[in-house]
Amino acid sequence: MRKLRRLRGVIIRLMVLAISVPVLSACVDSMDFSWTPGGCGLEEYELLPIEDVGAVLSTHQDDLSPLPPEGVDALLEQLTDELSPVPYGARVYRIRYSTQDRGRLEEATGIVSVPWLEEGVTERFPIVLWLHGTTGFNGECAPSRLGGEHLLANYLLSALGYIVVAPDFIGLDGEVELGEPQPVYHAYLNIEQTAVGSWDLVRAARSFFRSAPEINVRASNEVALWGGSQGGHAAFSCDLLQPFYAPEYDIQASIALIPPTDLFGQARWALSDVVPTTAAMAAFFKTQQRWYGQTVPLKDVFVPQLVPKIYDAMYFGCNPAEAFSDVRDVSDAFRSETIRAVLEEDREALDRWACFIERNSLTETPVPRMNETPTLMVLGENDRLVYTPVEQEAFDTLCEKGYNLEYLECADAGHTDAAGWSFMEQIDWLDARMSGVPIDEAKRCVRSSPVRCSGQPES
Repeated sequence: MRKLRRLRGVIIRLMVLAISVPVLSACVDSMDFSWTPGGCGLEEYELLPIEDVGAVLSTHQDDLSPLPPEGVDALLEQLTDELSPVPYGARVYRIRYSTQDRGRLEEATGIVSVPWLEEGVTERFPIVLWLHGTTGFNGECAPSRLGGEHLLANYLLSALGYIVVAPDFIGLDGEVELGEPQPVYHAYLNIEQTAVGSWDLVRAARSFFRSAPEINVRASNEVALWGGSQGGHAAFSCDLLQPFYAPEYDIQASIALIPPTDLFGQARWALSDVVPTTAAMAAFFKTQQRWYGQTVPLKDVFVPQLVPKIYDAMYFGCNPAEAFSDVRDVSDAFRSETIRAVLEEDREALDRWACFIERNSLTETPVPRMNETPTLMVLGENDRLVYTPVEQEAFDTLCEKGYNLEYLECADAGHTDAAGWSFMEQIDWLDARMSGVPIDEAKRCVRSSPVRCSGQPES
């Protein structure tokens, strides 16, 4: 871990990438489904049994894998000389696995990597559930397909002693033929779909390790959640549903970087003016409308001429902001009734749209909180994508609800800056939590003033 401390902003951009705008069977038998899936008018359904999901359907080892320690060091020469020599090599795999969406069996993709050990040596490592930021809304935008920097993160972290499980998120199928219809659609910032698909990849990874003779690592049940932007929301989502859906795992810590946790607050910001959040909120409305059923038409939210542009930008590209290229005022995109209802938080007028927001806001979701996971929440003072004043208040609200949070706000930092500049602080914080040190009571749920984070460049 001391080597990992020296890693600064090299891999943060891999995680954020936001749009510029214990026995298993015993656990399953004792599961308490006091959480009800679905909601917001969806016909009731039951989730499939855990034994029906998490199967490995296919694997493909990356072309560079297995990469010995000196090979990882060679990759690092292009980025930094602070990490070499790394203690391990790395094996990196793309995995297709079974999961479920709204109680139906589906398939998804992701990346799994492990430290590469010498033959005859076996070690046990903790799992990092690595949750990516916004890359897009279709298979063309899947991190496993994009490769490059996303794979590099796996090589680096596994070479430094982690098993890394990095889901593409359901609906970002990294193997779907380009131009073909999506087998299942991505529900952007949807708590249930995100958490279910992510935990099923953890299950698939463990199954894969048992069946692959070349892999001589063992995964502990200890998990750290780590995500930025959309991935920060995903970290909270995975933590929230773990007691119900993945009780066999033990979450030791969670790092949520620049997370949108109050979606109502972010919606008010998005519809107050044309800001970076405007396109992201449009994507939220579009994907939730599809996930919860199409009985509420998009023309109830958007001006009619924008609807096909949003569809094309989301499903034939990787940036919904393209649909807003000609938008000069919020009224050019959203109906005046929608703008008024959001700004005034008139939930009755918003009808089911309000339910979509409530259901997936960490500050309001009806999913009962059962964990007390130590969580570091990092914000940027000047973040206009995940608007900081909204998340400052959300931090207080989450603390009032019993979340076990520590706060860090990087002074002068924008959206991705906050994640990158605070990397040293994140590593120190994670080291302490993985070693069993609780959050300092003097810092627990204290919203402190912005500070200069250690990775901020000299002016």
